[in-house]
Amino acid sequence: MSFFYSTINITDEPHNTFIRTLCSKILSHPYRQIDSSSFLHLGYHSYSNNEFDNLIQKTFNSKKFINHENSIYIKYQRNTLKTILPVCKRWFQPLKNDLKNFNETRRGEYDEYFPRDNRLINKIGEIQPGFNYLIDFDHVKGCELIFGSDYGIYISITTQSNTSFRNNVRYNEMQEAHQRKQFAEKKYLNSAIRVLKATYTRNRPLEFEDEQDEKIARLIGKDHVDMIKPPHKLSWLTYI
Repeated sequence: MSFFYSTINITDEPHNTFIRTLCSKILSHPYRQIDSSSFLHLGYHSYSNNEFDNLIQKTFNSKKFINHENSIYIKYQRNTLKTILPVCKRWFQPLKNDLKNFNETRRGEYDEYFPRDNRLINKIGEIQPGFNYLIDFDHVKGCELIFGSDYGIYISITTQSNTSFRNNVRYNEMQEAHQRKQFAEKKYLNSAIRVLKATYTRNRPLEFEDEQDEKIARLIGKDHVDMIKPPHKLSWLTYI
């Protein structure tokens, strides 16, 4: 049976890598550069036109993609980030078990290294919902933690002391945090669709490196919270 008439298999490695790469490029496009006529070039493909159209339509269910001589474009709009996240979540499912295994191992290791400094790990569901899997941390200082999500989007969080906001080390810490993000992006290039960057100080909200990272994190957090809400119970008045 040809690809055109078959169903999409998210466990097919070439297709999975291709779709996750498209999602990564879309999520990495600077949010501030959006206008009504933005067309984002996503790269090239080696599929036939029918194969490409079938894969894109069944994956994204969207007419925003343009296939021109094997070049891929998408009409980038303000709701694009929101509509692309469910695709990330679906196509990352084959790798989800890896995150669960990492999480179980890394939490045990962190408790051994830093038994008195685990507030961020224990409260991550409240501090930043949706990023529940601890997949790595700085084994020397414990100040850098990387969490994964069901969407294949990771977040690298640097913990800071409250004094950082009152002296000149603030700028240096932000520069160091940016370098850590670049390191995390390279380290998890083959698994993460995108790596976000934020800093955490006790009793303060997360401070993100840029608006793009914050918007993606907020969308994931909202979707996660909406999913775990208990189903709405109709009151007896509904039935009168």
